[in-house]
Amino acid sequence: MGNWEVALDLKAAYKQLARHPKDGWVSIVAVLNPDSGEVSYFEAVALPFGAVSAVTGFNRAARALRRILSILFSLALPFDRVFNMLGATISFERAAKGDVLVKNKPGRLEAIEEVVMQCMSERRCDRKRMLSIKGKLLFAAGHVFGRCAQLATQLISHRGNDRHPGREHMDDLLNALRFALETLKSGGPRCVGAWSQQPPVLIFTDGACEQEGNLVTHGALLFDPVTGRKEVFGDHVPKCLVERWKGGGKKQ
Repeated sequence: MGNWEVALDLKAAYKQLARHPKDGWVSIVAVLNPDSGEVSYFEAVALPFGAVSAVTGFNRAARALRRILSILFSLALPFDRVFNMLGATISFERAAKGDVLVKNKPGRLEAIEEVVMQCMSERRCDRKRMLSIKGKLLFAAGHVFGRCAQLATQLISHRGNDRHPGREHMDDLLNALRFALETLKSGGPRCVGAWSQQPPVLIFTDGACEQEGNLVTHGALLFDPVTGRKEVFGDHVPKCLVERWKGGGKKQ
C-alpha cells in the first residue's frame, strides 16, 4: 500500500467505526461520578471495546478500505492531456478553449492502409479481407464528420457475395477504398465543443427523379438558428452519372 500504511491510525481503532443505529438501546454506558455520587449515562456511538463481533466488524471494514485504497484507487488515475479510449485518441490540449479533440488512435489507419495497398497491388481482394476492411472503415469513419466510407462499404456489401467479381467492379471497389482512406487520413481530428450552448446548424437535403429518369435533380437548404442565415442550392445530376446508375439495373 506504500505511503498509505503510515497514514492509517490504528490507535483506538474501534472509535473510527460507528455502531448500527438499531443497537442504540444496548449502547448505553453507566458510570458513577465520584464527585457527585450519582450515576451518569453515556451513549456509545462507536464500536465499544470488547463487544460481541466488534473485532470481526472492524476487520471486515479495514479489509474493505484496504482493497479500495490499494486496488480501486490505482484505476482512478488523473486524466492525461492525450489518452486512448475504446480505439480513439482523446485530446484535452485545447480544453482551455472549450474544444475536445477526437481522432483514431495511432496505428489504426495505418493498419487499414496496409490491407488496402495489398489488395491494390494484387488487384484482388477476397471476401474475408473485404469484410475485415468494412468493419475497420466503419469504426474509423465514426470519428470524423461525413460519410466518406459509405461508398466503399456499400460496394463491399454488394460485391461480398461475388465469388469472382469482374475487373471493372474490382477497380470501382479499390478506388472507393483508396478515396475513403485518403479522406480519413486528411480529415484531421473531430472537434467537440465542450462549452458551446448554441444550437446546431440545420441542413436539409433532397433529390428527385422524374420523367422516367431523364430529369434527376438534387439540392439542399442550410439554416443557422443563431444568425438566421439561410443558404440554398440546387442542380441537375450529370447525365453520365445517371447513366452509370441506370447500368446497375435499379429504378427510382
